[in-house]
Amino acid sequence: MEQASVLQGIQVLDMTEALAGPLCAMMLGDLGADVLKIERPGSGDMSRGWAPPYVGTESAYFLSTNRNKRSMTLNLKHLSLIHISEPTRLLSISYAVFCLKKKNKTNNTTKVTQ
Repeated sequence: MEQASVLQGIQVLDMTEALAGPLCAMMLGDLGADVLKIERPGSGDMSRGWAPPYVGTESAYFLSTNRNKRSMTLNLKHLSLIHISEPTRLLSISYAVFCLKKKNKTNNTTKVTQ
């Protein structure tokens, strides 16, 4: 019988770059959390370009801190509202230029200001 993961059922929104944030979110994924990494359109996470060495076409550094994650791009510069779904339990952010302010407590809509 397979044992359940410690963080199974927990969703993590990873909006971090470089080392500390991605490493933390990766460890949460290793423990069974469902991690969604948000990256900038076009360039993605800055560590994608930190190479050589490469593994295929990917930076080895990026791959070493981003396993167990799903990834998508999202242009936060033109985004006025973010909806954080109810099951999301952890939001990890390192984009210092953005400030999240609660707009509506009933539908979990959060306004993003620059």
